[in-house]
Amino acid sequence: IVAGGSDGSVRVRWLNSEGGQIVPSAPLDDSRPAVSLPPHSGMVVSLAACKKNGAGMLVSGAQDGTVRVWDFSDDPLEEGDEFSSEYDAGANGDADSEFQPLVLYQLVGYKVWLGSICVDEEGLRLVSDG
Repeated sequence: IVAGGSDGSVRVRWLNSEGGQIVPSAPLDDSRPAVSLPPHSGMVVSLAACKKNGAGMLVSGAQDGTVRVWDFSDDPLEEGDEFSSEYDAGANGDADSEFQPLVLYQLVGYKVWLGSICVDEEGLRLVSDG
């Protein structure tokens, strides 16, 4: 589950499932810690998810006029690649080293209210209003 907050936060939690079904008595998997991504400076107003080449991606949009495209794959970089960004979620000290999403892109400059984001099924096109 991914949730955006009025404080600019984006948080990730995992569902507790058995046999492909969510466990009703304990829907959240407490054995995996929640991950907090680096926050936007304004309220998160839209989230959209898609898969590109089998890898999960998330797009977050906020009232601060920014849209971020996150790589949620287990290993977003090929061996030998380097990535340096102040938005690297690994820098926030979360204990879950298996899950460290990276910001691939940050789009800035929305001058009016950002309302919604939509990503096509192939993960090739992003549409936003604002």
